[in-house]
Amino acid sequence: AGRWMDLQRCGAALTLRAGHSFGSYWERYGEEHPEWFALQPDGSRKQGKGDRERLCLSNDALRDRIVENLKTYFRENPAAVSASIGLNDGGAEWFCHCEPCRSWDAPEAGTVLWGTRTVPNMSDRVWRFSTDIAARIEKACPGKVLTAYAYSAYRDAPRRKLDFPKNLIIGVVGGV
Repeated sequence: AGRWMDLQRCGAALTLRAGHSFGSYWERYGEEHPEWFALQPDGSRKQGKGDRERLCLSNDALRDRIVENLKTYFRENPAAVSASIGLNDGGAEWFCHCEPCRSWDAPEAGTVLWGTRTVPNMSDRVWRFSTDIAARIEKACPGKVLTAYAYSAYRDAPRRKLDFPKNLIIGVVGGV
C-alpha cells in the first residue's frame, strides 16, 4: 500500500462518498449504447441482471457521459465534497475484451487470479480510465474529490506512468 500512499499524497481528513458507481448504467444506457459495456468472450456486450455491469473503459463517449453525470451531480449537490467512480464488482460478466481496452493493460504486469479465472492485471487500464475522468472533473469542478478502489484484478498500482490528479483518492482493498 506504500506506493498508493505516495501517489495520493496522504495526510488529510475528508468525509468521502465511495462505493460502486455504475449499477444503473445498463438499465439507463444499454439499449442505446451497448458499446459502452464490456465486450464478453462470446462477442456480446450484454450484461446480466442486477447492478454489477462491466464497462468498456476505453470508450471515449462513455467517459464523456460519466464526466457529464458527475458535473450534473456536483451542480445539483453543491455541498457534496465527493463522488465515487468505483467500478462494480461481482457479477457473472468478464472485464472488457475489446482491443482498445486490452491495449491499456501493461503486459509486464502479468496476470492475476480473479475468482477462478486468470485475467490480465488490469491496473493500468482501470487507473487510466479513473485518472482521465478525475482530471476532467478537477478542471470542471474545482475542490471536488473522486474516489475509487484498488481491488480485484486492478488492486496494484499502475506500471505505466500516469499523472494522478490531486482530486482522486484510491481506497486500497486488501486480501482480494
